[in-house]
Amino acid sequence: MKKIILLTLILPAAACAMLGHGPTSKSTPKEIAAHNTRADCWFSMRGRIYDVTKFIPHHPGGDAILEACGKDATALFETRPMGSGKPHSFFAKLRARIYRIGAL
Repeated sequence: MKKIILLTLILPAAACAMLGHGPTSKSTPKEIAAHNTRADCWFSMRGRIYDVTKFIPHHPGGDAILEACGKDATALFETRPMGSGKPHSFFAKLRARIYRIGAL
């Protein structure tokens, strides 16, 4: 069962890397701040930019992800203040790579 779960999380990230859906550009914090709604949600984390708009309905923490829209979400990701208070899991970090679109 663990192998199936692991493959479910790793294969999409690997497929995106092979298909060239990785980081494509550089943006500024001001540009990221413009993407601050449920319909258009970007955030930065550790110097990388993520477009998580399509992931919002699937986020296990519900609307908590909306707190990150348009911001540097590094602290939110590492502390989950609206949830357990613990960092996101290894698998959450791996899955985030699918939504990476650029760098600061």
